[in-house]
Order: sequence, then C-alpha cells, then structure tokens
Amino acid sequence: METVFDHINNIVEQEDRETGEDRNIDVNAINRQNIITNNSDYPEPFTVINADNELFHGSYITYSNTDVYGGMENHVLPRETEFNNVVLEAARRGCIVIVRKGAGQWYLKGYGKDYVDTKQRIENNLVTEALREEGAKIHRNVQVWLLQIRVGIAVFNEGTLP
Repeated sequence: METVFDHINNIVEQEDRETGEDRNIDVNAINRQNIITNNSDYPEPFTVINADNELFHGSYITYSNTDVYGGMENHVLPRETEFNNVVLEAARRGCIVIVRKGAGQWYLKGYGKDYVDTKQRIENNLVTEALREEGAKIHRNVQVWLLQIRVGIAVFNEGTLP
C-alpha cells in the first residue's frame, strides 16, 4: 500500500522528469516537520518556587496525541494536582517528561534521561501515531510536556542566611 509520503515523492519525481529538474526534495522530512509542528507548541518558559524556597526555571514543549517511549520509570501524581505543582515536582525529582492522559493522573518520567534523545523519541512516536489509520490511533487525548530545566537554586529571604 502506498503511503502519503510515497505518493508525494512520486508526484515530485514525475514533475522532475517532466521539467528536467532534480529538486531532490526530502518529502518525508518535510511531512515529519509538519506533523511535529501541528502537534506541538513552542517552548514555554516556567519558573516555580516551592515552600522550601527552591526555585526552578526552564522551559517546556507541549506535544499532543503522543506518548514517551516505554520502559521509563514513572512517579504518579493525583489528577487534582495543579500544573505548576506538577512541574515543580518533576523539576525536584529531575524528571524531564510529564505525561497526562485526558484529565487523568499525571506521570513524571525521564529521570536522568538525555533531553535531546528524549525529544527525538517523543517526536518519532508523534509521527508514527499521526501516520496510523484513524481507528488504530492509541494516543488520543494524551499530552506530553518535555522539560528543559535551566536553573535549580535555593532562595533565601533576608534574615535567613546561614
């Protein structure tokens, strides 16, 4: 069965033969990037401070309709937990991935994992999911937040310095 990518590649190749051009367009890469762009948001900055005056700053990318690869240990937070507290707990635990299925529980994953590798794996899963037949999609209503934590420091109020 011909995929959408194959069909577009065939059209481009036919046009190149007719015009004598060789555009050498990587349609798969273009479509991959379109799928990722249509199912993710630009990085959003975050800053959270906990009751112990620990400050965490960084950014996250939100992906829709995908999940992180299997085999990652996770920590579960109740569904009622506010997003800022989820981000804070993930940062404190060194987890770079937050997953939520619909309005369900929060899953903190990716402790000690490499950001670039994890991003690549999430995006690979996203593209695979997008190319599935409509009835075969398994990650509907799943959101993934990929955290990039830049700062984690203690904040002291005046008069509390050691």
